[in-house]
Amino acid sequence: MNELNRVFLGVRAPQGLAQTIEGVQTLYKRKLMGEQMRWDHPATMALTLVSLGDLSVGTIQGIPTMVEGVVARFPKMNFVFEGLTGLPNPVQPRHLELTMRGDVEQLTQLQKLLTGAVVPITGVVETRPFVPTIPIGRLSKESEASRVNLGRAPRTNPVGELGAFPIESVELLQAAVGDMGIKLQPIYSFPLS
Repeated sequence: MNELNRVFLGVRAPQGLAQTIEGVQTLYKRKLMGEQMRWDHPATMALTLVSLGDLSVGTIQGIPTMVEGVVARFPKMNFVFEGLTGLPNPVQPRHLELTMRGDVEQLTQLQKLLTGAVVPITGVVETRPFVPTIPIGRLSKESEASRVNLGRAPRTNPVGELGAFPIESVELLQAAVGDMGIKLQPIYSFPLS
């Protein structure tokens, strides 16, 4: 690890769905021809529960005591990727994200408690509502017309159900930049009960 490391609490997208996700990206690459998009590699896709920012190794080592007990109180959860949406709003988004259905209330409660547990590190209490999605691409060059086109794509070309997404643990992940781009490296894993 480096002196400072960009870390977050989250759940990596299941690698068993990598081909399916890449197929969706290919479809939307064709539908959004002409738009400058940056597409995430399936190996770097994750559901972010709490972003912790850039932390020192010493601070990272203190995180397990803050979150283990919180995560252990929750059962394993099951989700299904059910389609796509645009964020921050679906009409003129900047990001294209996988949507999920399933144990959303439990996941939202877990996210809220984890956010509270790490306030001594982040110094921030998140007030925005939690939306469980996984980013798959984003506009790299923005204009109003580009955002409108990106917002229209999921409505006019729905993808439907993409597969199961079971959550059995929450991980402390480091987003590290390497020769091949961004790579997610698990630091700690906290199993759900």
